[in-house]
Amino acid sequence: MTGIKKKLFIIIMLCLSSCICLAGCGKKNSDSDGDSKNGSSSGDKNGAILKSPDDVKLISDEEGVNYTFMYGDEEYRAIATQDNWKILNSYRITNHDDMVIICEALIQVMPIHGKDMVSYRTAEDMAYEWEQHNLAYLLLPEDSQWKEHVRDVDLNPEDQGKNLEQLYEDRTGKKFDLNDLSDH
Repeated sequence: MTGIKKKLFIIIMLCLSSCICLAGCGKKNSDSDGDSKNGSSSGDKNGAILKSPDDVKLISDEEGVNYTFMYGDEEYRAIATQDNWKILNSYRITNHDDMVIICEALIQVMPIHGKDMVSYRTAEDMAYEWEQHNLAYLLLPEDSQWKEHVRDVDLNPEDQGKNLEQLYEDRTGKKFDLNDLSDH
């Protein structure tokens, strides 16, 4: 990539990431006819598709480790291990309000400690971590070695409150630089 193309790419990605981060900050959509389930897997186009944690309908295996839930018309898997929820293909869910509701449902089954190992994580801060993973997924090029790692979110105590820059630096041991993203 030439220098000008690389700078243009970075500017576009920053604008896109700002839009994504702000997408959940607006007024919550309300649906007068009550039919908010539109079959969309992301929930973004017409707002949130979940109204409460009961809508998530988590179904577990006999061991209480592997869970499934429907979101839109897609089935998702969540894996519960000690102080960790892993949501597979989480990058496909992008509506902030729905992320919070899904996290509330997960917390009802198994709360996750905060990074101080005394408090417990909130659905809102778990959704923030999820959004940071989604942002990384969008910013990384398709051939990146890291893309596969950020497609699923691990909601654990260690990553509570970390932004994209902090997650990057923890994983790579290097100072965050947007120019380096194309190298990973």
